[in-house]
Formats: sequence, structure tokens, C-alpha cells
Amino acid sequence: MTQDSFVHLHSHSEYSLLDGAARLTDEKGKPGELLKRIAEMKMPALAITDHGNLYGAIEFYQAAKAVNVKPILGCEMYLAPKSRFDRDATRGQEDAYFHFTMLAATTRGTRISSSSPPSDFWKATITSARG
Repeated sequence: MTQDSFVHLHSHSEYSLLDGAARLTDEKGKPGELLKRIAEMKMPALAITDHGNLYGAIEFYQAAKAVNVKPILGCEMYLAPKSRFDRDATRGQEDAYFHFTMLAATTRGTRISSSSPPSDFWKATITSARG
């Protein structure tokens, strides 16, 4: 597989609390090191899948377009087996919270994935990540 056919579909930015360190833009608003490197390696696209949010979506979209990289918007979501309020783990299910990556194929998909209010992000995502 050549680099021009490889696309990272699961990466985190600075907006992925507790897990991301890659800055989307530098202090001057220019594309950050991650996007510069993706463009330098001639990768055609990059997906940002921050934990439970799309806070960096616009910044990522603009920065990716500036270096001719196709931006793919997504997020890493969590699924609780019963309720997000149920914190009991039974034997063998200590890691009962499952996460999955959701990628938006259209602008409608982006609207759907960003429809959760921020309070749900804090209650469901951060508390789950900290265990």
C-alpha cells in the first residue's frame, strides 16, 4: 500500500480530553504539525475522531483544506450496556463501557453526531473514561 492510498480513520486532536495532544493549528492559525505531516506524506485524507465531541470540527476542516487534505469528521462514542447511570460491573465485565468510532459521510451525519448537548459529553464520556 502506498502512502497516497492510506488514510488514518481514527485520530485524536487537542479537543479529545484526556487522550489527544495533536494541535490542529499553530499559534498563528496555520495548519498544525499533524496536518503538515499528513500533507507532506501525500495522504489524501484524515479523520479526526475526538472523544464524544466535534468541538474542533470547523478548525480541522479549514486547516485540512488549507493543505489539500480531505477532512473526515467523526467522533469516538461510548455505549453503556444498560444506562449511563448504572456503574455496577459484574464479574468478567469490568470494562463494561464500549467505545466505537463514528464517521460522518454527509453534512447531515455531522449534524446528527453533534446533536448531543455538552452536558451529556461530560456526564457520559469523561466519567466513563476515568472509570
